[in-house]
Parts: sequence; structure tokens; C-alpha cells
Amino acid sequence: MKFFGSIIFLLTSVLPKFKWVILQSYPTFDDNILMIEKYSSQTSITRIIYLIPLDELPENKFIFSRKTIFVKRRSAKGVLYYMFSKYVFITHGLYYFKFPQNQISVNLWHGMPLKKLGVEKGNKGLKTSFTISTSSFFNKSLADAFNIDETSIITSNLPRNFKLLDESNDLNLKKIFSQGKGKIVVWLPTYRASVEGDIRIDGKDYGNVVNLPDFDSVQFNEFLKVRDIICYVKPHPMTNYKSTQGLSNFKIVDDNWLYARGFTLYDLLSQADMLISDVSSVIVDYLILTRPILFCFSDQKEYGNSRGLTSNFLYENLPGELCGDYNGLLKGIMNFSDNIDQYSNERDLVAKKFHDINDKSYLYKFLDDLINNKEFK
Repeated sequence: MKFFGSIIFLLTSVLPKFKWVILQSYPTFDDNILMIEKYSSQTSITRIIYLIPLDELPENKFIFSRKTIFVKRRSAKGVLYYMFSKYVFITHGLYYFKFPQNQISVNLWHGMPLKKLGVEKGNKGLKTSFTISTSSFFNKSLADAFNIDETSIITSNLPRNFKLLDESNDLNLKKIFSQGKGKIVVWLPTYRASVEGDIRIDGKDYGNVVNLPDFDSVQFNEFLKVRDIICYVKPHPMTNYKSTQGLSNFKIVDDNWLYARGFTLYDLLSQADMLISDVSSVIVDYLILTRPILFCFSDQKEYGNSRGLTSNFLYENLPGELCGDYNGLLKGIMNFSDNIDQYSNERDLVAKKFHDINDKSYLYKFLDDLINNKEFK
């Protein structure tokens, strides 16, 4: 594949370019890329090529522009469209680890680097024209991870984070996801043993959907019922846990479950009254809402030793309770249910560190300048 990637790179560097945009993400309907599809449809872009992993799209209720076509990524048609496209937006790598100078490429990486990735884990990096960051705090980590110059990093926040802000008070979404319950909790654990993409084992795998020792889903469901809470847990797409069987108040969902209902992860996340996670980069995004976070991180030491963190800032200024076992989980949710919150100051501190700009006009100015071929200083 590296050989074919280099051939694609060389051909792309000499072929003419049309005002087409390539979109590619993992999972298929990533919120960042969906936002770019919507933006591109309202510009002078003449064709939007959405690259997908399979011949057919997952079942979904999304509405796309008439300019948008869906093409299998690993196909001759997909490669040809790519080679003649002026613009490329990605959340992960594409055909090669770098892009030619006659093509404008934007890395909307799927999360700010709390944990080590890319070059830091032995990869070549991902050299694009621009990489989007939520804060200058992450710029050096992004530069190190992708083997790029910091001057190519644009601090304007990720498109999906403005979706969080826009939908945060959407009463219709709240009604749909609450299902008549009092409060909504979203639990987003990262993977320990991946089964696709970068195959690896990080930290300690406890063999259940939330990676917590002694976790009992039936007992936890009864606890949630008493507290009138609905908890959605969405396993990481790369995890080995694929079941979507859940209970009345403890719902296990995946991307396909959301897509089939016309929703994305960030539709759900925007309605969460509290987030539970461990070391997922979604923590960075959720902090923009300054709502409670419970850090359920039972293998923090093992994870740090195997995967490694880019910085200790988050865990030295923890913006929420930290639990490492089932009893700690119950205690944290009881405090949340009883409106006991001792971490608002820490959330504000970390949120300001992780988000320089909360105004979408900066992002749209960057995109407008990009499409209109203006130079960046």
C-alpha cells in the first residue's frame, strides 16, 4: 500500500485540479466532516466527494447536498476523484502520509491529543497544509504527533464543537434522548484492545463495555432507575466490544444506532447533563459546555505506562471526580444526582486552557479564505 500511496502522491502532484472537495472520516459520519459537507454545499465548490469505506452507506436519515456524491475510498473512482480535487478534509490518514503542494489539505483530527499518537508512537506522521487546533496548548503536541511545523496549525476550534454549543439548549433533542427520564449521562470510554485500525493493547482491559472492574450492568441499571437517570454508553469504534444490547436506563449504542435515527454522537453529547470518560479526547470538547465530568479511569497508571499521555495538565487540575472502581462510580453519580459539584472552578480553568476561541466566525473566516484562495499569515 505504501508503494501505491507514493504513486498516487506523485500523480496528484502533477495533475490539474478542479474546485472539488474530498471528505474522508472515521467513523463514516464524523461530526467534523458533516459540518464541512454542509459548509461546502453553500460555497463555490462544484462537487463534494464523500469517501466511504464500503460500497454502500450505513442506514441513515441525514440530508446531503445535491453536490455531494459518495464513492468507495479504496476504488479506482475514489482515487481518481481525489487526484483531481483541489481541497481535502480528513480526520485520519488517506492514501499517503503527506499531500502535494498543489492540493489544499486540512487535518480535522478526531480529537485533541491527550494521549500520544502519530510520530510519537512510531508512525510517519500526517503532513497536511493545515491542522486545526482548539487551543495553542495543543499545538506542540499536534506538531510532534504529525511531524509538521507549528506555523501550519490553525487555532479556531473544531467544527463539531460549535455544534455542541448550538444544540446545547435544544429542547426537542433533550426530549428525544431523555426518554422521560430526569437526567442524561453519556459514557464514552476509549478502547484498550483495538480490533481495527491501529491494532494495539493500551492499559488494562477488564473485559466489559466500560472497562471497569466488578461492573454489573443489571445492578447499575437498577441504580439508575432509582435516580431517574438514563445513561448512554457508546463503545469506541475500535474496541472489541460490539454488542448494542442494553437495559431500560443503561443504553448501549453505536454509530449505526445513531445514524439510523438521524443523529450523530455530538447530537447526543450536546444533551448530556454529565459526561463519564477516562482519557478520551472527547473530554476536551465537552469542557466547552462546562458541565460535570466523572473520570472513570481504573487503569490510569497502566495506561500511562503503555500508551503515554502528552501532558499531565488535565490530571493535575482534574475538572471532575476521579473513580477507579464500581463503588467510586456510584458515588460520583450520586453526587451528580444530588447536584453536589465541587469542580466548577477546575472546569473553568481547564476549559480556558483547552479552548482559545469559542466564536465560530474564526473558523468560517479560515474556510472562506481557503476556498477563495487567500494567503494565510
